[in-house]
Amino acid sequence: MIMKDLVLLSILFLVISNCSDNGLNFNLSEIEEDYSSIENPKERWEAYQLKDYYIEQKWVCECLPPDNVRSYIVNNEIVKIELDDSNKSGEGDQSHQYSNQDYEDARFMSMSIDQAFRLIEENENTAHSIRVSYHPKFGYPTELYIDYSMNIADEETHHFFNNLKNIF
Repeated sequence: MIMKDLVLLSILFLVISNCSDNGLNFNLSEIEEDYSSIENPKERWEAYQLKDYYIEQKWVCECLPPDNVRSYIVNNEIVKIELDDSNKSGEGDQSHQYSNQDYEDARFMSMSIDQAFRLIEENENTAHSIRVSYHPKFGYPTELYIDYSMNIADEETHHFFNNLKNIF
């Protein structure tokens, strides 16, 4: 079910844009509200009622997408991604040219925060192991690790989210 949803989302993203620059430009701002007093991370996240936001994400898995992706989410759907390899060691200021396959892979692996929460909920009782760390102020998962099966190698996923901004 999850893979089917990810494939459908991937196809949708490819239809919307086949490259990182689809003419969408966004203004970003810090989020002033503070609901950090809400104990439950998902309820804390939902209190912000963010539908349009920017978040950086990366993942570790047996797959080939780039290390860092800047995601622009509008109405809870990823509408634009930018690939960034500036944090790779040893590459310095060299510019990397990404292929269409890199963008397709990144779109496939990227997810909104709501999708991350659904992934957690869908796997919390079936995965071999799941570990989640949450942002103390915003409640979104900052780190999400899922080992789907103890008996299968290299099917684990490890997602990281940070640098949340409001899109206005």
